[in-house]
Amino acid sequence: MNDTHGYGINDAKVVSETIEGEAIIINLETGTYYSMNESGSIVWDAIRSGASFASIIDKLASLYDASKEDITASVRTLIESALSEGIIFEKPEGISVSSEAGTQEKKPFVIPCIQRYDDMQDMLLADPIHDVDDAGWPTLKQKQA
Repeated sequence: MNDTHGYGINDAKVVSETIEGEAIIINLETGTYYSMNESGSIVWDAIRSGASFASIIDKLASLYDASKEDITASVRTLIESALSEGIIFEKPEGISVSSEAGTQEKKPFVIPCIQRYDDMQDMLLADPIHDVDDAGWPTLKQKQA
């Protein structure tokens, strides 16, 4: 993972929203959804802005009381997971995002994590506008084995 590389959200198949410090991400192709904790949502928002890997680390280091090595290792793991899930992609160049440097006290570091959920795939894959039965109820797609 190159420090100057950036990342982008795979907007063709992903919708997301950050609500009260939690990022909620839905993969519209698979019906899988994801949740990221507060530090993970900061990473997600930085990815949304096209931030470089180094810039993401600097941003977290300005907010949390942890070594850059610990932050780097945990962000690397999160980004690798998101890349393997196909919800983000790597770009050759990333931009610099501003750090929250200031006089505020740093928070204890909580490892950014991504949690994957498959329990609502059928509902998220349903197309209630086009795939309906005679009574108007959505017809759920059959999972392919």
